[in-house]
Amino acid sequence: MEMKKIAEGLMPRVVPESDLWFDPLHPKTSESDETEAQATPPKVHQHQTSVQEYAHLEHRLAAVVRDYAAKPDRAVIIAPDAAERRELTRLIRADLQAQGKIASDSRSVLVLIEQHIGNPKIAANYSPGDQIHYRTGSPELYGLPHNGSATVVSVDESRRNTLTVETSAGERVAYDPAQLRVQTAQSKVYWEETRELAIGDRIQLTASDRKQRIRSGDFATVERIGQNNSIGARLDNGRAVELNPDKAKHIEYGYAVDAGQRVSANRVFATGERLDAKAFVGIRPAAREIALYTSDGSSSQKQQAHSSSNEVFQKQTPSTQQQNQGYGRGLSL
Repeated sequence: MEMKKIAEGLMPRVVPESDLWFDPLHPKTSESDETEAQATPPKVHQHQTSVQEYAHLEHRLAAVVRDYAAKPDRAVIIAPDAAERRELTRLIRADLQAQGKIASDSRSVLVLIEQHIGNPKIAANYSPGDQIHYRTGSPELYGLPHNGSATVVSVDESRRNTLTVETSAGERVAYDPAQLRVQTAQSKVYWEETRELAIGDRIQLTASDRKQRIRSGDFATVERIGQNNSIGARLDNGRAVELNPDKAKHIEYGYAVDAGQRVSANRVFATGERLDAKAFVGIRPAAREIALYTSDGSSSQKQQAHSSSNEVFQKQTPSTQQQNQGYGRGLSL
């Protein structure tokens, strides 16, 4: 509530839409793309874009929380900075709980946050506690089941390049990830963290499920939390889904994400010290309202921002679009 009072007294500098250095739903990557877009304009919903500038971080975050909490349905915040995502989530949950839109009693649940560790063939890139999920295992030679998982127990950083893991069956296995090339290439590494979850919380599903027609990145609202930490949720498209205790670990808070990739929402809020076009790559054109919150003077420097955003697109690779959407190791709420 204190943040809301701060926000109510703010007088931000509102930047006209004509002054925007890019269209958030159609960030251009080159002059040729711009020419093509003018020749064949895409068919999208009409959207409104506004920009508000704040001199202080506290004021900017308070304004985002106020505007999001006023109408949270099918809304999402894009915040490239992990610390801002964490703080926004904390403030929004507290506000919505005060409004009665989220249950006051929360439960601690374990979630798996995917880690991008660089070269997975190098044992030194792993840490004790990492969970490795294997799509293709090696059950005969190493006791690693297909579609199974194991937890890293120790790492040999010497020339042996050896990982020692403990499987779900309790067996310890040592292997060189560079030698098990197929298994390593088709595996994912996660770190276990804790989240406080309540009925009414917004979540983002971080793993696909063909049987339930769930796509990684889908948003949902929690409707039930079982004693075994299974979750009943309703997707934004209205379908109800059930997540067993294992699948329920592949979730994250759905209030703030790091980029617009795969984001489908009616209202999009973007906040950051400086915002450029890369934050909006992949956002779906269903958004009807886009609000940008920046620090004082950042959006007025149009030429510099336009140049930097073009440079980002020219250098962008698929890996830069697949950054971890979680808070990262050691940043749980």
